[in-house]
Amino acid sequence: MKGKQVGYVRVSSAEQNMERQLDGIALDKVFADTCSGKDARRP
Repeated sequence: MKGKQVGYVRVSSAEQNMERQLDGIALDKVFADTCSGKDARRP
């Protein structure tokens, strides 16, 4: 049995492009985070 390929993308603002970070990589699931790292009280 082969494992699943999982990716994680993080950007600090909505203006940044997430698509280029994992471009050309075949993944089964991608998790994305668009919160700024400066605020420790983020969800």
